[in-house]
Amino acid sequence: TWPDFAALTDALLVGARSYAQVLNDAGVAAKVVPLGQAFRAVHDADPALFARLYLGDRKHLGPLGHYLAAQTLFAALYQRRPAALVVVDGMWRPREVTLPEAQALACLACTAVHCGSAAECGCGLCGHAGEGGGAPPLPSRTVAISKE
Repeated sequence: TWPDFAALTDALLVGARSYAQVLNDAGVAAKVVPLGQAFRAVHDADPALFARLYLGDRKHLGPLGHYLAAQTLFAALYQRRPAALVVVDGMWRPREVTLPEAQALACLACTAVHCGSAAECGCGLCGHAGEGGGAPPLPSRTVAISKE
């Protein structure tokens, strides 16, 4: 068992990176996409939004969870920020995902891939680099909780 969600996602990332190193050493190109770290970023920033990443069974991803996963994959595979960081109405997103939610999720995905955490951000890709860290404001119907 794991003491908390952070410990679980950290252990999974270490394991995934170990497997990727073994594959790379064997000549197989392998890349780790830190999906767990993106989910952890949402978990840490806004527990209410985190709960909405899943369906009612709390096991399977819902539209917000799939959107976060897609943004994280995009940021990792294409080595650039998710397009949703500059999303405006009319750009695709699941209808259950509001514009502010899409922007917050895309920023957290980019941060997980390129920086590790918003506080350490320096990538210049996710829109908050050079501003002392921090994701864009979360949607007004959610409550942000700071770990500091």
